[in-house]
Amino acid sequence: MSLLAGISGAGTTLWSTKWRERPRRRQTGGLDVGRTAQVKTRDPPAFTGGSDAPYSTSPPTQCGWPLPDGTFAAAAMCPPGGGPSELLSRASVANPGSWRATVNNAQPGYCPMNSVIAGDCRKLIPDLGDESIDIVVTSPPYWGQRMSYGNGVESDPRRYIIELTEIFTDLLPKVKKHGALWINIADAYNTPVNWRRGDHSYSTLGPNGTGLDPENSAYTKPRHKRRAFIDRSTPWLQYGNLLALPYRLVIALCDAGWLFRGEVIWRKRNPMPEGKCRRPHRRHEAIYLFTRTERHSFRTHPPVGSVWEFGNEKIDGTKHYSRFPEELARRCIYAYGKAGGDVVVLDPFSGSGTTGIAAVRTGCRYIGFEIDSDQVDASNERIRAAFQL
Repeated sequence: MSLLAGISGAGTTLWSTKWRERPRRRQTGGLDVGRTAQVKTRDPPAFTGGSDAPYSTSPPTQCGWPLPDGTFAAAAMCPPGGGPSELLSRASVANPGSWRATVNNAQPGYCPMNSVIAGDCRKLIPDLGDESIDIVVTSPPYWGQRMSYGNGVESDPRRYIIELTEIFTDLLPKVKKHGALWINIADAYNTPVNWRRGDHSYSTLGPNGTGLDPENSAYTKPRHKRRAFIDRSTPWLQYGNLLALPYRLVIALCDAGWLFRGEVIWRKRNPMPEGKCRRPHRRHEAIYLFTRTERHSFRTHPPVGSVWEFGNEKIDGTKHYSRFPEELARRCIYAYGKAGGDVVVLDPFSGSGTTGIAAVRTGCRYIGFEIDSDQVDASNERIRAAFQL
């Protein structure tokens, strides 16, 4: 039996400015998932025209221009003229305006572009037009790792997988037939997560095993007080097990109709330190590629490698402790094989807006959904600033 059973739920008008209740009950994998939630969307900030300067000012080399992985784009990726200013110019998106969409597959609606919308993606995804998204680059909250208004705080990791499968199944018809979905997600051990600010006093982190600076984010990061979830009738839910959550999600999404097309290893140059433990220290994360069909858009020359190495980066403004670097999103977008104002990028877990910044800097258009209102405001400021660099 598929993990998903009898998924249903009607859409609602997306761009309402009023509070609304939307009961939504699903019978899913034997679990009755019910919720009555309220969501309020807000008008996106008004964007003004940005600089016409291209994102990359390097001259074309060989038959294309330099790509982030050190290779060069093929001529097929270049518009007439061939230079980076043709494809990567922000002039085409400096005045983003609105993008014609279909709301509830019937009534026309307008989706504000190059902005992050406040709301729960579980309520907003159904209101996207069918086959309206080219690329999805996202990283849902990891199970039990941090505080969240949405996913990632479920006590039962099985429910966590069910919730994510529902979200990405709802997203399936919204992606174009030649589109791509990239998911960055990490695994978790079935053990407690209970770091506190005072834990640095007996920490074994750091090169000498004597702890890090008391203000290091390893101690100060707001974490969900996760407990190990033990179900003695389910062998994989025993204490200490690496739960294989990404693999369980991959299989569930394949059962739901997505085509699993590949895995990229992100090798971190500055991984989060770990203390003494009887297991390998984790220095990588995976990024999984899904499509609707085998004949999807993708860069074939030069080929996209399966190991990407880069570090995390710090950002100004409101802190977000669980963001991926802009380089990750940029490589996912480049892998599509084309960019420009007619390419729409979505991140349903927009967070700090990193995917949006990468999208507008590569000349694409962007839609973000984010449940944390503080992050909505901060990320819209960052996206606005990206137009002016």
